[in-house]
Amino acid sequence: MKIIQKIDDHEVLRRIAIGEINSGVFNSDQSYKQWAHKCLQSNNHNLELEAIKAYLDRSGREPFLRSLPVDTVWYLASVEPTLKEFSQIRTVDLVEWRDRSDQSCDLIRASKYIEKCPEVDPRVTQIARAFLANSIELNGITLHTTSLNAPRTIVEGHGRLIAIFRNCVESRVPKSCKESYEVTLGVSTQRWCLSPH
Repeated sequence: MKIIQKIDDHEVLRRIAIGEINSGVFNSDQSYKQWAHKCLQSNNHNLELEAIKAYLDRSGREPFLRSLPVDTVWYLASVEPTLKEFSQIRTVDLVEWRDRSDQSCDLIRASKYIEKCPEVDPRVTQIARAFLANSIELNGITLHTTSLNAPRTIVEGHGRLIAIFRNCVESRVPKSCKESYEVTLGVSTQRWCLSPH
């Protein structure tokens, strides 16, 4: 993983909102989706903030995101699609991800389990397919760690990271894969309460 630059909380939330709004969660409300996307790409702080607040209200994700340690420092970083890099990525420590990873919260194990049993998470299976068609938003993938050398826990983007792993690490699909993927990385001295380690 390479650090690109330090970013603020506003930019983190803007990126998460872009990724989630375009992930299919809000497909039933196209007018909201178009409005939010326009605001989030406007380079106008007030419009971005308005769309971020609307996203947090509609998604119910604010308590989840507020559970991150208050001393978290945020960075824009890049992740290469390699086995070494992905072996450092952990799922969030919730029962469904533990069940999908043989209680390890290991992203690679979860990916292989979902590939064998796609019915356990149809959304992740759909995202992995959409990745091949270049029709998913990769912006907003967010990780958290206590050290650049420690494992990283996914805050947002489980499905998108599984899609990258399946299509660019396990079986390299040249037309769909990049040399690296931009992510948001939070680093704090405290362990996040939903981090498995």
